[in-house]
Amino acid sequence: MADSGLVLDTASFSRSISSYITLSQRDAANELNRRMRQVISIAIRFTKEADKGKIRSYMKGTGRDGMPGALMYRLVPGKGLTRAERAKKARGLLGRALSSVAYIKRGYAKGLGAFGGKQAKLKSGKSAEKGWGKKASYRRLVAEFANMSFGADEISGPVLQAAIDEVTDDMLDYIFDKLSKNWAR
Repeated sequence: MADSGLVLDTASFSRSISSYITLSQRDAANELNRRMRQVISIAIRFTKEADKGKIRSYMKGTGRDGMPGALMYRLVPGKGLTRAERAKKARGLLGRALSSVAYIKRGYAKGLGAFGGKQAKLKSGKSAEKGWGKKASYRRLVAEFANMSFGADEISGPVLQAAIDEVTDDMLDYIFDKLSKNWAR
């Protein structure tokens, strides 16, 4: 996502995870990977799937000539095809469009798999879903993931920021509780 120009505010997350690791006395790499898994899981939950009804009505909408399904027919080259063959290809195009409503979520799921997370509801196997993840290690305290699915750069900004903020709030709650208990002693 580096090429997309997507800018996320991670300063608060970085400060929070540093304090969290210090207070919780947990392994930094494992905790960073766990928090990355949470960010991706929340991003999957917040990412909305495309509306199948809207896709269907858009693809089957009437064209300039008033013919139903005009867009589907315009997208299928008609040279050398009978009307029935062209209609069959158009229905196939609609089927592929309808089956790809969650490919951005599946792109996140590919990154989630690198961190040990699972998304049982999201079936894999589409070529449109593209993503990866790289775990942090004790030598390299950087956890990375990318969702390179088509259109993810347009949708992911607010979703990822909300996910990062939610995980940051969770860590800040822990820090506040831990410091409150230590202060009360």
